[in-house]
Amino acid sequence: MIGEWLAAFLLAGLLPPTPSPEAVTVVIGKPAPRLVANALDGKAFGENAWHGHALFVNVFATWCAPCRSEIPMLVAAYPHYRRRVVFLGIDEKESPHRVAVFVKHVRIPYLIGIDTGEMAATYGAGAVPHSLFIDAHGVVRGIWNGPLTRAELERQLMTIAAD
Repeated sequence: MIGEWLAAFLLAGLLPPTPSPEAVTVVIGKPAPRLVANALDGKAFGENAWHGHALFVNVFATWCAPCRSEIPMLVAAYPHYRRRVVFLGIDEKESPHRVAVFVKHVRIPYLIGIDTGEMAATYGAGAVPHSLFIDAHGVVRGIWNGPLTRAELERQLMTIAAD
């Protein structure tokens, strides 16, 4: 009974798919896979926007309550790190219009993109929020599933900003 219910929700697209372990290619201490996302205007991101810089990636959704409570902390940290770390928010496949309205409402000052469907399979972001910390050499230094604590955010940002 529960299996049929879960299958019906998965088929209806109401629950996020969980990537299989072999599909996840992001590994701490290894180079980050190529990031695939579109800007809010629909154009593909060019990695030259962050090439050679430390990169903090936060995968979120506008409907996600933990994401909504975490974002003000990220926005507050941004001014302190913006010269050393590129902040990139990736929305989990919502419409660009909806995301743009949300970004304006919560005043997100950093770069925002839309997941093209690769974040779950490539970066293990099967649920949101999901954060990645990548150093200036393109090496993954941290992965965080779920909402970040202020202490963990600071620790991870200091690690990649120090490079």
